[in-house]
Order: sequence, then C-alpha cells, then structure tokens
Amino acid sequence: MQLETVPVDDIAEEVDAAAQDREQLRQARALEARWRWESLLEDAPPAQLEEKPASIAPPAEQLREASQGVQARRGVIRFLYLVVDLAEAALRERRWELLVQQSSQFAERFVTENPLSELGLLALRDASCEALAPLGTAFTAAKLNAIAKEAKGRCCAVAALQRALQGLQDVPSYGVREVLILLASVATCNLQELAMEDLLPTLRLKNIRVSVVSLSPEIFVLKNLCVETGGRFDVALNKAHFEELLLRHLVAPKIDGKDVAPQMVRMGFPRQLEAEARKPEACCCHCQVQNSLYICPQCNGRSCGLPSRCKICDLPLVSASVLARAFRSVVPLAPFASVAMGLASRCKACHRFMDSLGARCGTCQQVFCQTCDSFIHQVLRQCCEP
Repeated sequence: MQLETVPVDDIAEEVDAAAQDREQLRQARALEARWRWESLLEDAPPAQLEEKPASIAPPAEQLREASQGVQARRGVIRFLYLVVDLAEAALRERRWELLVQQSSQFAERFVTENPLSELGLLALRDASCEALAPLGTAFTAAKLNAIAKEAKGRCCAVAALQRALQGLQDVPSYGVREVLILLASVATCNLQELAMEDLLPTLRLKNIRVSVVSLSPEIFVLKNLCVETGGRFDVALNKAHFEELLLRHLVAPKIDGKDVAPQMVRMGFPRQLEAEARKPEACCCHCQVQNSLYICPQCNGRSCGLPSRCKICDLPLVSASVLARAFRSVVPLAPFASVAMGLASRCKACHRFMDSLGARCGTCQQVFCQTCDSFIHQVLRQCCEP
C-alpha cells in the first residue's frame, strides 16, 4: 500500500490548522523569497549578501555614537524648507494626520535645538506648492492644520523644489541649505515647463541638499536627486520608525569646506525694553503692541523675540543664551559611564529607586537612571557646569 504524499502548504491551509503553523509558513515563504532575490545579485560579494539590515538605534544611542565618533565639521546655521505632502495619497489610511502631527512636532523641536537656524514650511497638493510660512525662527502650525483636511490632487515635487530654490538662493553663504520632504504619494508629476532633471544642476550649484522621508515605496527619481545633492532617502516602516527617521534630521549635518566656507558672521545683541519703562509700542515684524521689545543695536528697530532678524536692517539678533544652546546642539554631551547600583540607590534627577544599572556623569560624579540619562542627552544636552 502506497501512502499519498500531501504537500506542506495543503496541511497549513486546512481549516483545523493552528494559527501558529500558518504564521510559520508565512515566515518561511518570506525568507525563501528574500533568498531568491539575493541569489540574483551575482555581482555582489558574499559578505554583502549575508549582511543583516542595520537596526534603528534610539535617539539616546545615536547621540552616544555621535559623541564617541570621529570629530566632523557641522553646520550650525541651517536654512531648511520642510515640505509636507497633502495630495490625495495622504488621505489613504489617514496619513495626513500623521504627517501634520509629526511635521508640527519636528518644526517646534528644530527651532528649539537649532536656535541660529531658520525654518520654512511648504505644502504639496493639487499639483502645486503652497508657501505656508517663510524662512524664520518662529513657527505656528495653525495654517498647516487649516489646510490639512483639504488634501487633494496629485503630488508635484518639482513645484516644491522650485519654490524652495527661490527662497534659498538669496540666503547667506555661510548657512547650510536643505530641503526635507515628508512624502506620502507613490508618484510625482512634473510641470509642463520644468522637469526634475532641469533642477538638478541648479541645486548642485547652490549647494542645496534634498532629503526625503517617505511613507510609500521608494521613488527612483527622488532617490537619485537625494544622492546627487548629498541628502538621503528613507522609507518608514511604521509610525515609530517614521519618528526616528525625522530625529536624524534634527542633528546638524556634516559639511565640507567646498560647500560652506567658514567665515565670521555679524550679529547683534539687542537690549530689552520692559513695558513699565516705556510707552506702548508695536514691533517691526508683526506691527502689534508687545509686552517686551528688543532694540536693534544697528538701526534701533523694535523686535518682539529672539533669535530673529531685524526687519529694517536684516541684522541677526541673538543673545548669550541662544549662542549657548547652539553650541550644545553641535557639541554633544559626553556619554555617561554605566555603573552597578544597589536596590536602595536613588536617581539624582527624579529621586526614584534605580535598577541594577545606572549612569554616572564624568564631571559631577552624580548617578542617574536610564530614563534620565536619555532625557539629559536627548533634550537638555547639558548635565552640569564643567
């Protein structure tokens, strides 16, 4: 009597099969498909085929790696245009909610961690680009939230690059010029009078870096544009991965002497006028009466906040605290040493009992828990006075 051979696929697909068996079968099929794809790469060395994809490190670990790595020149003053895709593809799975939320958080944190930099906001929808906020140090998400529910039309990345090019070509040469696109569409269209290839030489000439963080599969034309301009193209796997990819763009990028030449930057340190010592006056930037005003040392113009640019003489206005925060954003805090702690040990910051491991500062010799260690390196960037 000859036994009938039943394929493994038929067994796994039976109604009475366990869910664990079906999950193992799906994993085996995915692994087999990956092996088939790698077998087609005949020109690649064996070491490259066996290499596993690098895991995304948390922000605290990224800062530790940056502080332990080789010293590199970074651009302290950045001029960045943030482009948000609000085309019809953003309505799928309500992706526009994630884009609006993450772009607002990124803009607020970018202005905080890069106080000498300027940020502009652009929106892509209906095959055109809308300028929501010009380059500046102040950001409000009101306009972005207002048009987010009206996502429509196709995505036209060329229109965003053209608008960003017009805003970045007149900025000072000592700053790093960047464009960051948050993409949700699976394709991009060109303008009738301008194509993506026509903008590439101009972007190179103006030293403008283009980077893309996409929620959809990779687009070759944008990938090639990012490589040619020195940027990066990343595809997010999920919401957490999308947030981690955005955190990478908060750190000042590495620069080359050919792109940005070091030079002295002329800045002004204004003095502040309190409301009790003056008559009600309006600022030059918003033409509104403010409680506190800053007087430009060059033209005596009134500004309502720091850091900013004088609307009359275009002089950058800063303060000592702003320069200190800019220095901390470029020079990362040294990593803390891991030490073994007892169960009765408390954290210096939150005063909670720690586990078996703690982190000791090399300057003040205080011990912190893992949560406070991540907060100090990621947000504060400073532990104690050296």
